[in-house]
Amino acid sequence: MSRTIDSSSVIAKPDGWSWLRRLFGISADRAKAPPAASQPESAVITAATQTLALDVEGLRQQFDRVSQQLDQAMCELAKKDQELEAARRESLCDPLTGLYNRRAADVLLGREIALATRHQVPFCMAVIDVDHFKQVNDTYGHAFGDQTLISVAEAIRQSLRKTDLAFRMGGDEFVVALPQTNVGSAAVAMEKLRASLTAIWAGHDSGFCPTLSVGLVQQSALTESWQALLQSADEALYCGKRRSRNCVYVPTHSAAPIIATDVAAPIAAK
Repeated sequence: MSRTIDSSSVIAKPDGWSWLRRLFGISADRAKAPPAASQPESAVITAATQTLALDVEGLRQQFDRVSQQLDQAMCELAKKDQELEAARRESLCDPLTGLYNRRAADVLLGREIALATRHQVPFCMAVIDVDHFKQVNDTYGHAFGDQTLISVAEAIRQSLRKTDLAFRMGGDEFVVALPQTNVGSAAVAMEKLRASLTAIWAGHDSGFCPTLSVGLVQQSALTESWQALLQSADEALYCGKRRSRNCVYVPTHSAAPIIATDVAAPIAAK
């Protein structure tokens, strides 16, 4: 038996969002296409956009200024660091010879002695003096005397290892520290130093060649501080000067023979 269905009685199945539209009172047409902004709203939006763009540009410019200021501050800080480092080096170096000075000796020699003691390795110290230096100044002048000291410093650089330390303590007195070196090897190094100085002055117009007296000692239980070791080396120096000058003198308690050379030649006349 057939049955006719009235289409008007059929309830259409709602789509998935219809109930939300009914809940908020939004028509289907309005949901599909939002209304165009009115002219006043459009003007407000445009003005706000322009203001925001200006704010963003202002922030960018401010950021650029701050970045430039930060870069400048970093450059100035780096410059100050370089100046401080240069000042620190200058405070520890002798301006004439470029070697370490007495202040650096106070800082470095104590450390080296402590390391040698801790690791039980040999440590030697030499005190070096230019023979007849006062006569050099009196005969040739102080500028020539300064050149003599500079040449001694150059001979020291040529003769020592990178691990050795050299100091100008004042006047014509130099000190060399030789870590991890026994007195025999240190004596060879000092003889090399004297030979280097002779080579530097070979053929000099003045006919003058400076000579060196060296007092050399090795650390022992009786010389635990660098000041005590320096005093022992200084005493060895004056023993060498009393005997002949122009020599490397090692006291007998350092378990090495005296190493002597020709007596210092007299200073040539002008």
